[in-house]
Amino acid sequence: MGVYNWGQLRMQIQQSVPGLTLDKTDEFLTTRYARVLDHMRWFWLEQTAYVETIAPYRSTTDTVAVTQGSNAIVGTGTNWTSGFNGFKFQAEADGAFYVFTFVDATHATLDRVYEDSTESGLGYSLFKNVYPLPSDCKRVLEVESADDGFPLDELTEMEMGNSVGFRDEIGSPAVYAITPSPESLDGGTTWQIEFFPIPGYAKGYPVRYERSGNAFTGSNTGSSPLPFVSDGVLLSGARADAWADAQNPNQAKLYEMKFLDELATMTRAARRQMGAAKLKPARRYTRHRIRRLLRNTFPRIPN
Repeated sequence: MGVYNWGQLRMQIQQSVPGLTLDKTDEFLTTRYARVLDHMRWFWLEQTAYVETIAPYRSTTDTVAVTQGSNAIVGTGTNWTSGFNGFKFQAEADGAFYVFTFVDATHATLDRVYEDSTESGLGYSLFKNVYPLPSDCKRVLEVESADDGFPLDELTEMEMGNSVGFRDEIGSPAVYAITPSPESLDGGTTWQIEFFPIPGYAKGYPVRYERSGNAFTGSNTGSSPLPFVSDGVLLSGARADAWADAQNPNQAKLYEMKFLDELATMTRAARRQMGAAKLKPARRYTRHRIRRLLRNTFPRIPN
């Protein structure tokens, strides 16, 4: 179990290796911390959250006018609100979809110019197929269907694009893809989930994920590593790197062995706490058993 905060760990390492710079101390600490967290699937890091989907809006009596080459759209009988910001917009009989931005109850803009022909009196849909994941999500382990509880199939972003094209079908999601959120483009690490088909109803989808650790940034010295990470594993690992950098292979080897011993101790403790988990096939491979059970539950009518 950890006792020291990041600042105290940094000081311990600097005092034990003469001439070690602050930047290298922080680098060695963060590298070893990441190595520990990636060593195995620590059950302490597993978390479940619910992604709450939103039912799509499909026009009934209201319509929209679109102009080829313009990103402005005009509604008739509409009552748009800012709550639709970020929704996907799709005009009737047009496969492409655009990102909607509210202007007022009857005016909005799209994220790019409208590509199809100029029309008015069109039916349309506003829907959401991409949702943010928790900010501490490091890796998604499983996403369950809100309809039957079975795991959805995961696709990469490329597989999603290649297999379903425009992705304009609305129904019960069967697959998902994890992609970086727009905020990640500036160096962040937040993620989002895209469902297909587009969720047709407001429901909660359980997402089991591995949360990220409390990383050392160099400035959050008062914070601490995650409680299950021992001080010994970080101190010995960072010292091994520091002595290797100082061209002292004997000391580096000594502390590397201590690091591996500490890591093995943590691993054994985690496995004891998890218990002897029984291996079982994923639920998607046992659906036939449920169907067979239901089929055999009802009496058969003789010929």
